Amino acid sequence: MKLRQVSMRKALRTSVCLLAIAASTSASFAGGQCYRYVASPARYELRAEQVLVRPAAVVAVTVPAQPQSVAETVVVQPERAVARVIPPIYRNVREAVLVEPARQIERVMPPVLGTVTEQVEIAPARKVWQVNGEDGGLVGCWVYVPPTYATRTRTIELRPVETAYEAVPASYATRVRTVEVQPARTVYDTVPAVYATRLRPVATPPRIAYEQVPAEYRMVYRSVLVQPASAGWVPILSFDGCRGEGLSPVIYNHPPGLPDAG
Repeated sequence: MKLRQVSMRKALRTSVCLLAIAASTSASFAGGQCYRYVASPARYELRAEQVLVRPAAVVAVTVPAQPQSVAETVVVQPERAVARVIPPIYRNVREAVLVEPARQIERVMPPVLGTVTEQVEIAPARKVWQVNGEDGGLVGCWVYVPPTYATRTRTIELRPVETAYEAVPASYATRVRTVEVQPARTVYDTVPAVYATRLRPVATPPRIAYEQVPAEYRMVYRSVLVQPASAGWVPILSFDGCRGEGLSPVIYNHPPGLPDAG
């Protein structure tokens, strides 16, 4: 096909050259223009395309009965509480103990005595009838007799009996005594349960399972037209023996045919 296109191009080029030579004289004087016919083949590209061969489907499959073992957890020993006795806690305490309480002692102070010397009237003053004989007769007169005194010593109390109280403070002693700080008590500790795993045989009945069969695709390669074939006349800026120098790269997609003279 490529060889055929090359032959066609050569034939077209030869025809154009002959036409150009025939009209060169008139074209140069009349100010005309020459053209070249250019044909471009179609361009294809190979592209990969995914084609659905088989659509997705759901298939029913019979699963036969199968013996199997099921692991299950069983209690070997249940949870329980264990009693634990905690003994009491003691401590030695030093403390002050009252040996003798505070008291007051009564002290009696004897009186203070003294000696006093004083004159004491023994006989008071008085009148005494006194008869005297005078001239053979009796004469009676009242005679004044002064009082009679005597010196006497007596004991007097200078200070009476006094009672005084003396305060005697309390008397203490240090004693070590054992006291209970915390009494005995019972504590219950929880012992967790003990478990074990055992296998238990079970039989599963036959069943129907549905399996999803995915769709199946296939890669298909096909030729895709990227650019269609085109042909057109290209103006020649300068004509030199139909060798094609100076052709413009512009391609006009006109139907094959000579354009109108301008």
